[in-house]
Amino acid sequence: MNKKLQSLYLYFSILILVLFIAFSVLIYVSTASSIQYQEQLKSDALIDKEKGEHTVVQKGKTKIISHDKTNRNDLPQLYFIVQNDRIIKQSEYGRATVNALFKIIETEKEYHHDYISYDNKHYYISSETIDDKDNIAIYTILDSTESYHALSNLKNMLIGMTSLFVLLILLLSYVMSKRAIKPYEESHKLQKQFIQDASHELKTPLAVLKTGTGVLKTYEYNNMSDIGKEVIKDLDDEINQMNQLVQDLLNLSRIEDKPLVTLDIAEVFQAIQDRFNPMLKRPIEVENIHANVKGDQSTLVQAFSILVENAIKYNDIEHLKINIKIKNTKSNVEVFFSDNGVGMKEEDIEHMFERFYRSANTRHIQGSGIGLSIFKEIMDHHHATIDVDGKDGLKIKMIFPK
Repeated sequence: MNKKLQSLYLYFSILILVLFIAFSVLIYVSTASSIQYQEQLKSDALIDKEKGEHTVVQKGKTKIISHDKTNRNDLPQLYFIVQNDRIIKQSEYGRATVNALFKIIETEKEYHHDYISYDNKHYYISSETIDDKDNIAIYTILDSTESYHALSNLKNMLIGMTSLFVLLILLLSYVMSKRAIKPYEESHKLQKQFIQDASHELKTPLAVLKTGTGVLKTYEYNNMSDIGKEVIKDLDDEINQMNQLVQDLLNLSRIEDKPLVTLDIAEVFQAIQDRFNPMLKRPIEVENIHANVKGDQSTLVQAFSILVENAIKYNDIEHLKINIKIKNTKSNVEVFFSDNGVGMKEEDIEHMFERFYRSANTRHIQGSGIGLSIFKEIMDHHHATIDVDGKDGLKIKMIFPK
């Protein structure tokens, strides 16, 4: 539940951040597009004006007028007219700037609208071909330094606001997740304590019952009827199963208390072989590759013991074959467990790690249904991922980070 809540807050924070960043980008792009559109309109109008001032069409041919048609009282405008990649006329005002800008753009084959930086200023340049046959084009130059700096300031402001917003969202997400998770942590702590207390309290009456059935079998068994003997046997089996369930619940509540240290996982599988090989027709085959992982040896032995015990319990021990392979990579250790048993159906795989879940075809076999839950808790405690395949026997792949 804690991880789900943390993930929920994380996804919510990411969503808010993405929306805010998208909104900031939209503001910047729309503002930049609006400024560029206004400058394009202004530049196109200036092209028409300069074209009318400096060119005339006679008999279908464009001619350049050496002098302006009218006396111009407005501010001097930067322009130049190009024929065959050579300036044939330009404004008297700002000749050095015009020549410098022309050198920058003279390599462009098709030049219509663009920004160019020169001498700490920014210019918006627009062009139009006025005679394709004679390859004549006119260029106008707008000083867009103020617009450029305004956009730059807007961009810096949005970046700063986004950075600040990211920090605020992360801080808020952390505080809210801690506050929301706290009741669940307290509830989990109380539940864990209750399981431990209840398990300890149950051990005493179970021990008394176990002793009682033992006394009856020792002193009164021969005097009992067949029904009485069957009842004693059933009681003994149920007490044993209850004892195992209590122990499993205790183990489940203590898993997360185990510290993780660096260990050689080959030692875990050596302990598994030592424990189970004497009772198996075919010894467990382990590819003993030495690989260090962060873990607790006792709980890892318990986890893999659960897999082996299940393989023995639910399959024919006479023909059972268990393989364990280890693959050591730079970032993790991969463990492959497989047996040649009956496998598991897809619908059972979806629920196999749920507490007390038992598939329909195994309910006649004695068991608590909590073993694989313990296995999953141990894997989670070791930050290991699990992948299960139930076809042609049970195959489980576990990946442990180093």
